[in-house]
Amino acid sequence: MFHRSPDDRAEVLAAATAIARRRGETRIGTDHLLMGVVTAGNEIARAAGLSVERLQDALDRLDGSALGAFGIDAAPDAWSMPSELAESLQARPRRHRPGISRHLPLSAGAKQSLKKSVRVALDHRHRRVTTNHLLAALSTAGQNDPAIRLLRTSAVDPADLESAARAALNDG
Repeated sequence: MFHRSPDDRAEVLAAATAIARRRGETRIGTDHLLMGVVTAGNEIARAAGLSVERLQDALDRLDGSALGAFGIDAAPDAWSMPSELAESLQARPRRHRPGISRHLPLSAGAKQSLKKSVRVALDHRHRRVTTNHLLAALSTAGQNDPAIRLLRTSAVDPADLESAARAALNDG
């Protein structure tokens, strides 16, 4: 259901992929899907005060906190690369290996959230899965899920977000 119609859901996956690639990730996670929902212009997320910039700031804080736990200073000016290393990395030819897809796979949590979004749509007797279904699914993941941590770091209660998404689904 989720992948069959070319609407805002395709925009969510495209945005999530772009965000993951920009961050150098090897998989699309629930945090990327959440940012994709916001990028697609979901009204519930916007009403909760979520924006791409706010989520990006929260993601940067989470990354900094994780690096700090290992004693690494995550301040932007603390990261510097010797010029010789930077030049050698730029000089390396990038090879595309035949048979290797440039597509990023979904994390287990992202797959589960997409499945859950279909279940939410079926529970509401909807024929199409929208970003509201996905938002409701993303809001119900476990405490350690990246999307839940991102919401909490952004000062948004996942339970409130789920309630708002389900209320919108009941109205529509």
